[in-house]
Amino acid sequence: MIIKRIADYILGTYTVNVPEESKKDLTDRLIKERIGFEISDDRSDFSVKIRSYDLKKIDGLTFNAGEIRGLPRIFKRYGKRWGIYIGILIVSVMVILSQRIVWRIDIKGCADDKMDGIMSNLESLGFTYGTDFKSADLDSLHNDYLRKFDDLSWISVNMKGTWATVEVKEAVLPDERDTGGVKNVTAAESGVITGIAPKSGKPVVGIGDFVSMGDLLISGIITVGENGLRFAPSEGSVFAEVKRNFTVEIPKVSTIKRYTGDEFIENELIFFKKSVKLSGNYRISQHEYDTIYNKERLDLFGVFPLPVFKEMRIYREYDEEFHELTYDDAAREFDVRYPGLLSATLGGARLIEVNFIETESDDAYIREYEVICEADIAERKDIEVK
Repeated sequence: MIIKRIADYILGTYTVNVPEESKKDLTDRLIKERIGFEISDDRSDFSVKIRSYDLKKIDGLTFNAGEIRGLPRIFKRYGKRWGIYIGILIVSVMVILSQRIVWRIDIKGCADDKMDGIMSNLESLGFTYGTDFKSADLDSLHNDYLRKFDDLSWISVNMKGTWATVEVKEAVLPDERDTGGVKNVTAAESGVITGIAPKSGKPVVGIGDFVSMGDLLISGIITVGENGLRFAPSEGSVFAEVKRNFTVEIPKVSTIKRYTGDEFIENELIFFKKSVKLSGNYRISQHEYDTIYNKERLDLFGVFPLPVFKEMRIYREYDEEFHELTYDDAAREFDVRYPGLLSATLGGARLIEVNFIETESDDAYIREYEVICEADIAERKDIEVK
């Protein structure tokens, strides 16, 4: 399988797409011409991948072949740029001399969205692509990481050739409700009690009582007999009708971006800690512009990941226009922002009612929302016992 993928990369491939009703005509021709093909699932219609030299054998059929992929595509795009070939030669020499340095880093044991953060932390400690692992003190690296960062409870970096495998265990913050000990349950916010569900301890409020933030709800001090006291890790849920507030301000004058259509693109090849500019030597004008970054890792023959990245920076020029909002414009913007802010304000509480009042200042339209909801206001607090 790997050999086939390498051959496909070197020879080049096309992805041929036909409508579903032409599926039989295409497959019949491929079989008749003895053309090897691989069915592709990346489109809604019928697609197959074939090698570039087989494309002319299906002339006469209606199809869309897209752009050639693989090594021929690189030669087609950069064939006249001699700097690319010099760069390839330099990279090849560096490859021969780079058997002591880290080529690849895999992170195992954490969620995908945490990998970039861990990579960034390792880089700040001096371990990244291009690091000389022969002289690196991995034991010190483990200790330095755990001492400086609190996102992991355990880390181990193991080298196999030039391939680093980073095994980690994410730090888990202790759940206060499971810590045990002597505790009271107090009110996290003010409200009228609507329900009590104690698991341990003694409730000291009843349904219909008004409590303020910090008031005792379930006591961890329980009377035993006439003069005895027992301390318990009180726990439970206490529900209350509470009021929460949020405010939305819509500026009366907004700034709108109007893109001019001018774009400047820079491409850069990053190999370990070195970079080579492939294209783009533009002079950015004095206008405002957005910068869009796209960084992708390159593979050898589409199979083996390399410590080589291609970074593309797109500069999109725009002008700013000022737009004065009417009340109707602001009302539509209120409706757009309201659901997300309401959800954040509720958290996991049950919505009962929402009211708002409208005001305005010299610069903005303003809505002040009052949210009435039922929430679990129980919060466990330590008891100091002497």
